[in-house]
Amino acid sequence: MAHAQFDIIPSHDINAAKWDNCIINSKANNIYARYMYLQHLADNWSGLVMNDYAAVMPVVWRKKWSVRYAYNAPFIQQLGLFGTYNAEELEQAVEVAIKYIKYGDLYFNHTNAVLHFLPSARTSTNLIIPLHAGYEKINKSYHTHLKNKLKKATNQLFQYLINDDIELAIHTYQQLYAQRFPSVTADNYQRLMHVARQLYNQQYCFVRSVTDKENNLLTIALFFKNESRIYNILPSTTANGRKLSAMHFLIDNVIKEFAGNPFIFDFEGSDVRGIKAFYESFGAVNEPYFHLHYNHLPIPIKWLKR
Repeated sequence: MAHAQFDIIPSHDINAAKWDNCIINSKANNIYARYMYLQHLADNWSGLVMNDYAAVMPVVWRKKWSVRYAYNAPFIQQLGLFGTYNAEELEQAVEVAIKYIKYGDLYFNHTNAVLHFLPSARTSTNLIIPLHAGYEKINKSYHTHLKNKLKKATNQLFQYLINDDIELAIHTYQQLYAQRFPSVTADNYQRLMHVARQLYNQQYCFVRSVTDKENNLLTIALFFKNESRIYNILPSTTANGRKLSAMHFLIDNVIKEFAGNPFIFDFEGSDVRGIKAFYESFGAVNEPYFHLHYNHLPIPIKWLKR
């Protein structure tokens, strides 16, 4: 087969406008692959660029013992190839990436049909709800137990608040969940804060929260947007909020707020059984993405990295 020409370009040499234009016009358009997002959240990254940005693939990486390795950067769920390309060019892009970085983890977006040539790749769950149908139709897909919880939550006189307190959303998440995710550092959260502020200035970030009738915080969530999606980036629930099903109430109200608009609500997961069941209770459907762990390092370094 004829080989496409992929240039490997360091992030600081990438044409940001052309890069983002390719992402925006791709079927897989997502926020994770935007130039600004990668610049802030990836330790290092390089771009595979084909035909003057007709197709692009970001690869995020770190270096240890002078060896580059691909890694899963916090708050970047899926990347892969974007733009205009065919099946052969997708396969070639993966080959170029693996030759460039011989060890690590690559995460491919939901449009990248990689399983037929990467049999060791794993499928990961990402649940979504198309919002264009309107709230009444979406609500019909809610599970019965969710509807019962929402009735109870409504009787609690909760307040659904539209606010812009990005710091509170991120700090609350850190306080409640940081110990569960020790690989996500304080610096990672600070980087996310910078991204959120920039996106907020572009009207691509918002915060929603729920309080009880005494104004005690029960749940708060940070959301990002792009042209077609709303991303459930950082949802946090206090112990009392969990008892009162406050997150059920918050998600339902966000769906209600944006229903009828041309967005997909992206839950950002999950393969964790309880979280997956919670998201599915809203009638969410799976839009899987793909994860490849690989090791093409030379022996004996390969043995050390097993």
